[in-house]
Amino acid sequence: MGINRVVQFQFKTDTSSDAIEKASITHAFVIQFDNPEDRDYYALKDPAHLAVVAELGPLVEKVQIIDLPRND
Repeated sequence: MGINRVVQFQFKTDTSSDAIEKASITHAFVIQFDNPEDRDYYALKDPAHLAVVAELGPLVEKVQIIDLPRND
């Protein structure tokens, strides 16, 4: 199953950083989009994403969202 509008999705379980540990972040995901409109649709309206959030939400202790601009 693909999620429309997502250009790239990354997840790494063994990343270690003092800043991450101090912030008590348990999971970090990097998702790249072509534009802010695609990002906003994905985050707020995409049925596939909302289903994943509903299913995984109880399993993830703390998630940090960071928006990075594209450098094209």
